[in-house]
Amino acid sequence: MTEENKDNVFSQMEAEGASVEEKPQEPIKAPGEINYEALSDVPVGDQKKYERPNLDGKVVGIKSFQVFGATSEDEEITAMNNSDVKYKKAKVIITYDSKNKDDMHDREYLSGSIQFIQRDGTLSEPSFFYEGADNQVSNLWELVATHKNIEPKELSPRAFVAFLNSGIKVKLADTKVMFKKVEHHKNLPVEIVA
Repeated sequence: MTEENKDNVFSQMEAEGASVEEKPQEPIKAPGEINYEALSDVPVGDQKKYERPNLDGKVVGIKSFQVFGATSEDEEITAMNNSDVKYKKAKVIITYDSKNKDDMHDREYLSGSIQFIQRDGTLSEPSFFYEGADNQVSNLWELVATHKNIEPKELSPRAFVAFLNSGIKVKLADTKVMFKKVEHHKNLPVEIVA
């Protein structure tokens, strides 16, 4: 395009009412980027650490039981008893219908669900239970199986998740959990009430 043609294009745009002013470029947002306007404006020194309410002995409804599959960014872990077996952790969240002092529903992250890395590099469906397992998800699995009056190995993953999302009520216990040699407490189901 010649210099004369450029001038004609801009002249034509001006004549048609189009603005030749450049607009400032909008910031480009990356996936997962947090909008800074949504961040807290309370100084860090004034922020209070969240304190998990102790719901020991309380009966609450399960609002939702969610399973989030591992992603490519999640850490790959080698099984302790077989270095050929690799897996990633799935995320499991149980949300209760009770609310804390911040008017948010009480919830807990449950450990123990894993997805095996298969030969083709894909991930298996989440595993919640196996014979001899002793973790938060497998304990909940056994609780559901006992309530249904079946052996844990007779319960399917779909039936397990569907049951927990069916509006049941559970009795909670304040449960001590060790994580990286630090003691934490979680509100975990110990009895299915209805």
